[in-house]
Amino acid sequence: MGWRRVLAGNDTRPRSGEPGRVPAFLAAALDASRPDHARLALAVGVAALSAAIQTLLLLTLGTLALALTSGTSREPLVFHAALTVDQLCWSALALTILALALAWPLARIQAQLGSRAVERARKTLIADFLQASRPYRLGHREGYFQQLVGEYCQHQSLLVTHLCTLAVAGVTMAGLIALPLLLHPQFAATALIGLAGSLLILLFWLWLPRRDVGRISRALTDLASTTAETVRTADEIAAYRVARPVEARLDARIEEASAAQFRIAIHDMFVPNAYQYGTLALILCAVAVVARFAPAAHFELTVTALLMIRLTGYSRQALGAIQQGVALLPHAQMIGREMRGLAANHADSGQVVECAFTGLCFENVDFTWPQGTRALTGVTLQISAGEAVGVAGPSGSGKSTLCLLAVGLERPVAGVVRINGIDVADLAPESWRKLLAHVPQECRIILGSIADNIRFFRDDLSDRDVIEAARAAHLHDEILALPHGFQTVIGPGSRDLSGGQRQRLAIARALAGRPGLLVLDEPSSALDRHSEALIVETLRALKGHTALLVIAHRPATLSFCDRVLAMQDGRLVPVEERAIPGQPRAAGDVVDWPATARNTRGARQA
Repeated sequence: MGWRRVLAGNDTRPRSGEPGRVPAFLAAALDASRPDHARLALAVGVAALSAAIQTLLLLTLGTLALALTSGTSREPLVFHAALTVDQLCWSALALTILALALAWPLARIQAQLGSRAVERARKTLIADFLQASRPYRLGHREGYFQQLVGEYCQHQSLLVTHLCTLAVAGVTMAGLIALPLLLHPQFAATALIGLAGSLLILLFWLWLPRRDVGRISRALTDLASTTAETVRTADEIAAYRVARPVEARLDARIEEASAAQFRIAIHDMFVPNAYQYGTLALILCAVAVVARFAPAAHFELTVTALLMIRLTGYSRQALGAIQQGVALLPHAQMIGREMRGLAANHADSGQVVECAFTGLCFENVDFTWPQGTRALTGVTLQISAGEAVGVAGPSGSGKSTLCLLAVGLERPVAGVVRINGIDVADLAPESWRKLLAHVPQECRIILGSIADNIRFFRDDLSDRDVIEAARAAHLHDEILALPHGFQTVIGPGSRDLSGGQRQRLAIARALAGRPGLLVLDEPSSALDRHSEALIVETLRALKGHTALLVIAHRPATLSFCDRVLAMQDGRLVPVEERAIPGQPRAAGDVVDWPATARNTRGARQA
């Protein structure tokens, strides 16, 4: 599996300054709109038709203006199919209505392209994130995926919108150029040369803020990560009275982003206006020169000038789309890299379906974390159906890693973990819920009712399953004592539960699916004696019906276990049955076990 290589080279910051950024913007936008290329082609077709109508409209308006200024309002004009002024007015009105009628479907198609792009990006990121391996997910900064799905995916929408704007403006410009070249080639060619020169000058100015684009992207990424960390540790910040240093740290991120944003905003506001008015000045100069040397060509000159002035507006749109697209390119590249990384690091899932738990087996398992820390060495362990096995040991000895391997969140670097004699990598996803459940050290509460938290997105679980699980976890009566019972809303920003209640809710969540094996990681580490006693009572009642693997520090938590093993330096050792209270029972056993912690099934070396 290549996740170590991916983590080692993972750079979550947008890059800037690469060559060929306009082609890169076009490639990224085309890739983001790939399923909607037919819609994009339709938009271009509608834009071409709209450009033809606009060209005829400007030709009609130019003719009408010339007729009104020449005093021939009731005489036919040879310049426009011998139409009178009244007829020209009605023609212009009809063309205006047609142009307006085409504006709605064109705007609708452009909006669809953008909204569908952001929808696809978000759905893809969420689906791949939920299927990604745990090491890959943990290898990213806090708040990174939230920022990707929120802010950066919105940029995908803008990227596709700018591509559509560029395509529409380009097609319209092509239509507007054709008629001036037919009516007055010399003037049109002169104006186009001036327009091309102004475009080249503008392109240079468009490239100047590219470093600021990279800076603001990095600053926003750092700001999102630092803010998420601050929110998560707000109580600790208040307790240690370190609000001012934290505020200064966030202020530095905000000021860096603000300074880059200020420079980009000035550039974005000034350059397009300078281009538009500068190009208009060039066209007026060309009109003056042509009128000087060809004073009789009023009609051709008037219409050509109108078309060229209109052309500058669309060229400004096209360049604005390029400018904004290039500015969004780092975000698009980041999303693309992350989509490829997530797709390449999907957690493996097998095809074997098992319905009933018969046993868990670790066979000479080794595990090393990506940074090189050895967590487990040669671990061998067997747990039969209905058996309760406890594991104790000092912090950092590998107990939690053992849990992660048991529930398939991590994979061993050597050896194998089997359930029912089958490698856990070969088990189908639908088998896991029936075979085992995990109770982590900290119960994560979602915003919803208590029933929703116990059910935890398993819609096939009935209300009776939820109630019975709450009873088994000794939480039922306390839930009914709440104002709305099982429908009481808990979670961030709402009612919270005590530590003991949260932990028993985690057990109820695990029991609701009726698993054959329950893996508990320090279920009582932060609880008072009363809450711990309730959890032990729950586990004692489960013994014999559900297999239990319990990780704990406190001897009382493991008092009901059939076997108790000690973990030290990544190795399992048995606890001697007749050890003297107050003294270690075996090498590696650091807990004072009470006499009730007996190995009723015999101490088997793990």
